[in-house]
Amino acid sequence: MIRNHRVTCMIITMCTLARLVMAEGGAFGEQPPAGARVSLSNEWTLVETEQSLSLRWVEECQFWIGKYEITNKEYRKFAPKHDSGTFRGHSLNEDQQPVVNVTWNEVWAYCRWLNEQYRDRLPLGYVFRLPTAAEWEQCAQCGNRRQPQYPWGNVWPPPSNWNYQGEEGAFEGLPRIDNHNDGFPVACPVGVSGVNHWNLHGIGDNVAEWCYGGRRDLPRRYKPIMGASWKDARGNRLSMGWAMYMGANRSLPWVGFRVALGQQIDGKNRPLTSDKGR
Repeated sequence: MIRNHRVTCMIITMCTLARLVMAEGGAFGEQPPAGARVSLSNEWTLVETEQSLSLRWVEECQFWIGKYEITNKEYRKFAPKHDSGTFRGHSLNEDQQPVVNVTWNEVWAYCRWLNEQYRDRLPLGYVFRLPTAAEWEQCAQCGNRRQPQYPWGNVWPPPSNWNYQGEEGAFEGLPRIDNHNDGFPVACPVGVSGVNHWNLHGIGDNVAEWCYGGRRDLPRRYKPIMGASWKDARGNRLSMGWAMYMGANRSLPWVGFRVALGQQIDGKNRPLTSDKGR
């Protein structure tokens, strides 16, 4: 039984896995996972890396979810030559913009790389991975008890700080939201995108996000992409639960991702970590 719906914050810094389990309600929220290595001090240090991630604990999913989408700067720690490109003269490649033009396979490789960086410093059985489509939707709507029509609530139009295709939008030929101007013709820096009630940024706006899973009626190479992006304006595209599926080797300038730190889902997650040296 879920005891509360509190979401608590944890920062992974460049030097330490800072107070990884020091959540407001106790280690790992209210109920530590079985076998978790619990610590109340800054005793888990990272390998030599400048990686810095901000994650939030989600009681309902029993995992941490990225507070922000992965940025170009963060992704280039893994792939230094990656260039998110431009869209009709507007840069998508600034350090604090979300990384885009990445395939699902590349995103999965990034998660594997993160696990190698942190390999002996994570809770037992926990790995960096993509959220499932169901987990993503729970985080976007802030739990099962809240079922808003849109990530920001039930009113239309969206607030001006949610990044969609409004009057400023760069995508000519697509619909626009009347009387909406968020100031960004394409993706905005992750820290200024829309924020939901769980203080998650950009979950349902800015860029759509690769997730883990698939559909039984589609080939396995098709992977889910959740949420709307800076190019979207139609109400059905901005609504909760909107999803599309795309081949794992394809990329788009409005699709990025965020990571989760959670227990392995099934055997298909096992390549994310190695038993070597454990």
